[in-house]
Amino acid sequence: MNNEYLIMAIAKLLQGLEKHEAMTVLTEAKLSLNFDKSPLPELKQCANTYRRGQPTKISQDPEVEAFILSLPYMRQTDILAEVAAKFGADRTPSRSGLSRYLMMKRKAV
Repeated sequence: MNNEYLIMAIAKLLQGLEKHEAMTVLTEAKLSLNFDKSPLPELKQCANTYRRGQPTKISQDPEVEAFILSLPYMRQTDILAEVAAKFGADRTPSRSGLSRYLMMKRKAV
Protein backbone atom coordinates (compact mmCIF):
# COMPACT_ATOMS: atom_id res chain seq x y z
CA MET A 1 0.00 0.00 0.00
CA ASN A 2 1.15 3.48 -0.71
CA ASN A 3 0.73 6.50 1.54
CA GLU A 4 -1.97 8.10 -0.59
CA TYR A 5 -4.21 5.05 -0.28
CA LEU A 6 -3.65 4.89 3.48
CA ILE A 7 -4.46 8.58 3.90
CA MET A 8 -7.71 8.17 1.96
CA ALA A 9 -8.67 5.05 3.97
CA ILE A 10 -7.97 6.74 7.32
CA ALA A 11 -9.87 9.87 6.25
CA LYS A 12 -12.87 7.73 5.27
CA LEU A 13 -12.78 5.94 8.65
CA LEU A 14 -12.64 9.23 10.56
CA GLN A 15 -15.23 10.97 8.38
CA GLY A 16 -18.16 10.70 10.80
CA LEU A 17 -16.23 11.99 13.81
CA GLU A 18 -15.85 15.53 15.00
CA LYS A 19 -12.42 17.10 14.73
CA HIS A 20 -11.44 16.66 18.40
CA GLU A 21 -12.69 13.03 18.37
CA ALA A 22 -10.67 12.27 15.24
CA MET A 23 -7.55 13.83 16.80
CA THR A 24 -8.07 11.76 19.96
CA VAL A 25 -8.36 8.56 17.90
CA LEU A 26 -5.22 9.37 15.91
CA THR A 27 -3.26 10.26 19.04
CA GLU A 28 -4.28 7.05 20.78
CA ALA A 29 -3.39 5.01 17.69
CA LYS A 30 0.00 6.70 17.48
CA LEU A 31 0.71 6.00 21.15
CA SER A 32 -0.45 2.39 20.97
CA LEU A 33 1.81 1.76 17.97
CA ASN A 34 4.71 3.38 19.85
CA PHE A 35 5.60 5.76 17.01
CA ASP A 36 6.50 8.55 19.39
CA LYS A 37 9.78 7.39 20.91
CA SER A 38 11.09 10.88 21.58
CA PRO A 39 11.08 12.22 25.14
CA LEU A 40 8.38 14.61 26.20
CA PRO A 41 8.95 18.20 25.06
CA GLU A 42 9.68 19.41 28.59
CA LEU A 43 12.41 16.77 28.90
CA LYS A 44 14.15 17.76 25.66
CA GLN A 45 15.49 20.87 27.34
CA CYS A 46 18.10 19.03 29.32
CA ALA A 47 20.70 16.84 27.64
CA ASN A 48 21.07 13.23 28.72
CA THR A 49 17.84 13.21 30.70
CA TYR A 50 17.64 9.46 30.75
CA ARG A 51 21.27 8.46 30.94
CA ARG A 52 23.86 10.50 32.69
CA GLY A 53 26.66 7.98 32.34
CA GLN A 54 29.37 7.22 34.82
CA PRO A 55 32.04 9.73 35.71
CA THR A 56 35.37 8.95 34.08
CA LYS A 57 38.26 7.51 36.05
CA ILE A 58 40.05 10.81 35.52
CA SER A 59 37.12 12.86 36.86
CA GLN A 60 37.00 10.68 39.97
CA ASP A 61 40.66 11.39 40.76
CA PRO A 62 41.11 15.19 41.19
CA GLU A 63 44.91 14.99 41.44
CA VAL A 64 45.25 13.10 38.17
CA GLU A 65 42.71 15.40 36.50
CA ALA A 66 44.57 18.55 37.60
CA PHE A 67 47.87 17.05 36.48
CA ILE A 68 46.53 16.16 33.03
CA LEU A 69 45.01 19.61 32.58
CA SER A 70 48.28 21.27 33.62
CA LEU A 71 50.34 19.43 31.00
CA PRO A 72 51.31 21.25 27.81
CA TYR A 73 49.95 20.03 24.48
CA MET A 74 51.35 16.55 23.77
CA ARG A 75 50.37 13.18 22.34
CA GLN A 76 48.04 11.02 24.38
CA THR A 77 50.66 8.29 24.75
CA ASP A 78 53.04 10.86 26.24
CA ILE A 79 50.31 12.07 28.63
CA LEU A 80 49.71 8.49 29.77
CA ALA A 81 53.45 7.95 30.27
CA GLU A 82 53.67 11.13 32.39
CA VAL A 83 50.66 10.10 34.50
CA ALA A 84 52.06 6.58 34.98
CA ALA A 85 55.44 7.96 36.04
CA LYS A 86 53.91 10.34 38.58
CA PHE A 87 50.94 8.35 39.95
CA GLY A 88 51.64 4.73 39.07
CA ALA A 89 49.85 2.27 36.81
CA ASP A 90 46.81 1.79 39.07
CA ARG A 91 45.83 5.48 38.82
CA THR A 92 46.66 5.79 35.12
CA PRO A 93 43.58 5.85 32.87
CA SER A 94 43.31 3.70 29.77
CA ARG A 95 44.09 5.20 26.39
CA SER A 96 40.44 5.15 25.39
CA GLY A 97 39.43 6.61 28.77
CA LEU A 98 41.86 9.48 28.29
CA SER A 99 40.55 10.04 24.78
CA ARG A 100 36.92 10.14 25.97
CA TYR A 101 37.87 12.54 28.77
CA LEU A 102 39.71 14.90 26.43
CA MET A 103 36.80 14.83 23.96
CA MET A 104 34.40 15.63 26.81
CA LYS A 105 36.60 18.56 27.90
CA ARG A 106 36.84 19.80 24.32
CA LYS A 107 33.04 19.82 23.95
CA ALA A 108 32.67 21.72 27.22
CA VAL A 109 34.89 24.57 26.00
